[in-house]
Amino acid sequence: MTQNGRLLMFRYRRILFRFHPTPASAISKEMEDMTADAAAILALVEPRFGSVERARHWFEKEPLPGFSGRTAEQLVMAGRTAEVRDLLAAVDAGIHW
Repeated sequence: MTQNGRLLMFRYRRILFRFHPTPASAISKEMEDMTADAAAILALVEPRFGSVERARHWFEKEPLPGFSGRTAEQLVMAGRTAEVRDLLAAVDAGIHW
C-alpha cells in the first residue's frame, strides 16, 4: 500500500471510530476489511476529486446512481465494495454516470 493509501486508511479508521468507538484490541477482522476497502476506494477516487476532503465528501454523502440513494460508504459497509469498484470502472469507460 502506498504512503497515501496508508494515510487514507488511518484517516478513515479515525472517522469510523468516532461513530463506532471500540478499543483497538477488539477490532474485528470484518471491521479491518471494511476499513481497508474504504481506504482503497478513497485512494482510487482522490485523483478524480483533487483532494482527500472532496473524495471523502463524495464517499460519505453523495448517493450513487442505481443504488437506491445509497452512498459509496454505505455500500462498502454492507460488503458491496466490488459494486462500487464496478461503478467507477464503468464511469472510467464512459458507460455510466
